[in-house]
Amino acid sequence: MGIDPSADTSPFDRPRRPVAQALLLGVVVVLAFIFFDLLAGVLLQVLGFPVDLSGDIQVGEVLTLCAMKLVSILAAVAFVMSGYSTWQRIGLDAPPPVVHAGLRALAPVGVLVIGLPLGASLASGDALFDSDLTPGLAAAFVAASILIAVSEELWFRGVLVDVLESARMPWLTIAASSVLFGLPHLPGGSAAALNALAVTLAVGVPFTIVRLRCGSIIPLIIWHAVIDAWAFLHTASVTAQGSPGVGEAVATLVVPALVALGYVWWYRRGRRITS
Repeated sequence: MGIDPSADTSPFDRPRRPVAQALLLGVVVVLAFIFFDLLAGVLLQVLGFPVDLSGDIQVGEVLTLCAMKLVSILAAVAFVMSGYSTWQRIGLDAPPPVVHAGLRALAPVGVLVIGLPLGASLASGDALFDSDLTPGLAAAFVAASILIAVSEELWFRGVLVDVLESARMPWLTIAASSVLFGLPHLPGGSAAALNALAVTLAVGVPFTIVRLRCGSIIPLIIWHAVIDAWAFLHTASVTAQGSPGVGEAVATLVVPALVALGYVWWYRRGRRITS
């Protein structure tokens, strides 16, 4: 593994699209992601498995979420296999050294997103894992974190980045994919809106930049699953809850903003991760 300033990891093997067309197709990709989530939810509801993640969460409810995400994954796979993209273009064809380099490149995100709340819990004497957590629920949360990571990375840093990259404007890809990634996280009240802003900055921007630098979504999937697993096990919930005040909101966004700026600075150095 090395750092090659001149290497181009973007597989531009398709015609260049106008910016407006690339953005429109990007929105369509996000709408498709939401559509398949909703479709899976409706089908499960009809089959007698309602999707209700509010209040105290049970193992069955988390497994229902897993089923929804599995449908989303299959839809993304079908998109690629239909010929609209390729495994290489969505970032599933990279040598192990590049994957390892991508994992290291995202380590600051993991350290900050997991390390800060972990340190705060240890300092305050709070439990690291929610008291309502059972072995079965913990296993379900881990499964959900993996499936959510695979689903979202396939759609947002795989298919979406592939579409946006066709405009050949990397900064547009970074900005648009990060914002579009945050949008589906908005519904659910003020806590969800704050979470959407945080994930846009702390996950959307760094993950897209590393995706462009190493050309692989595999390290993104791994870190995404680890981050979600920690959050789910720590809170025994898969949704952001509460009504944060102005001070809490500002404090919550400071670190993600610094993380995003750090990765933007790294990207401006013009170095790409290569095998």
